Amino acid sequence: DGDGEYDYVLDRQTSPQTVEAYRSNGQFLWSVNMGPNSTNQDNIEGGSATIDVGHNDGVTVYDLDSDGRAEVAIRIANGVVFGNGTTYNALSDNTRQAIAVLDGRTGAPRATAAVPTDYLSDGPMYARFAVGHLDGVSPSLVAYMKNRIGGGDFNLMFTAWRFSGSALSMQWKFLRGNQN
Repeated sequence: DGDGEYDYVLDRQTSPQTVEAYRSNGQFLWSVNMGPNSTNQDNIEGGSATIDVGHNDGVTVYDLDSDGRAEVAIRIANGVVFGNGTTYNALSDNTRQAIAVLDGRTGAPRATAAVPTDYLSDGPMYARFAVGHLDGVSPSLVAYMKNRIGGGDFNLMFTAWRFSGSALSMQWKFLRGNQN
């Protein structure tokens, strides 16, 4: 909230999963219900909205628009209920995914953008997020995403996103393809 004190964002391994925010004094702020696409928590081929499964979380907190208050970036799918009570249902099917930037104080969506569909035929992609100042000045959300090819190797996609304060846009995308 910009007061200089750390606040907390955590996930609950329930079914469906939830993400919750608390002030540094323990005061509850908001909860996001990850919806029906978070109930399959298989650590290799889970649902399209699962978080914190295996090596992947799909959630990070950072001041992405440099306004002094943190946002929460999260990978979502249809059926996610945000902290303000609205439900996300903008994708064409339940294997499609999006990245949402939430207001850190309310859990309300400030912007969403669809995850590229290059590897959609192999199912939903798990994600790990990081933040980097790729241009040396402004923060970018960097996503490492993967899904399994049949019963073997993994598809890998790296993307970078810029949040303007009202819109989320992809800066670049790298697909591993058949490269190692």
